[in-house]
Formats: sequence, C-alpha cells, structure tokens
Amino acid sequence: YTVPTIYDPKTKKAVTESFAIAKYLDETYPDTPRLIAPGTAGLQQAYLEKIIGPLLGGAFPVICFPVFEQCCMNAEDEKWFRDTREAWFGGKKLEDIAPTGEALTATIKSITAGLDAIAKQVAANGPNAVFIGGDAPNHVDTSVAASLVCITRILGPEHELSKAILGHGWAGKFLQAMSKWA
Repeated sequence: YTVPTIYDPKTKKAVTESFAIAKYLDETYPDTPRLIAPGTAGLQQAYLEKIIGPLLGGAFPVICFPVFEQCCMNAEDEKWFRDTREAWFGGKKLEDIAPTGEALTATIKSITAGLDAIAKQVAANGPNAVFIGGDAPNHVDTSVAASLVCITRILGPEHELSKAILGHGWAGKFLQAMSKWA
C-alpha cells in the first residue's frame, strides 16, 4: 500500500518512498542526472515538508474519492482505503470528504496561492526559470510534477481544480517542461 515503489531488475532491489528512490537512483546510477545534488538533501526535504506538503495536502480531500473509484484494485484494497481515509477525516464517509461549493472555491484559491508562492521562488532562479531546482529538475521538481499530474489526471481536465492548476502561469509552463519525463 505504499506508493511510489520501484523495482530495479538490474540490482534486484525494491525501493519505496520517493526520496529514498531518488537517493537510490543517484547512488546506483551516478552517470545520470542527479535528483539530489550533494549537500541539498536536507534543503529538499524541508521544502517538501514545509512548502509542498501543505499545498498538496489541500488537494487530498478533493481527490480522495476519485482515487478510490479509479485506483482500488479489489475488495480488500477498497476496504483498506475506505477505512483508513474515513478514519483520517473523523469518520466522515468517503463520498462526503471532497469540498463542494464555497469550500471547494476556497480550496482552489489556497492551492493557487501556493502555486503563486512557488512561482515567486522559482523566479529567483532567473527570468526564464521553470524548475524549482534551478536549471534542471531535482527531486522536489519531480515530486511536485508527479503530484500535479496525478491530481489533474485523476480529476480530469474539466474539473475546477485541474483547470486552476493547468491554467496557472507557472504550473502550466512547469508541467509542460516536465512532460518529457511524465
């Protein structure tokens, strides 16, 4: 029940959790572009925790039920997903977790403000900058891209949150730049 997880057939090793995966890939394949440049691990972890976590956490209630509908593979998965998510949201039924109306509008406004803040930070990298990590994507960039792509694919392009993400000045350019890896 842990995503992401990779299995490297070359080394016959399974690795779970995105930061551990990025570190593993950097160490195992040193001749490829690095996701965690030396000396940046703590900074990247802090950015993910303090900036990205709250931003994407705000989207979770919106995508929770669509994830359930689209991604649960069998009855055991459905029960586990439903039980854990309903417990997280204080016993609220899974179908009732997503905000609607004014609450959805407020959620989208909050997520847009978070994207605006990231855009401002990216702009410090230069006038044509797109990546959080500078000239090339780093682990933070891949995490943000994966999350935004997941949200927009799960909800579909016509959902209000997807429209806000895809239509956002920085996020739209960022996802376009990351699309060769998505």
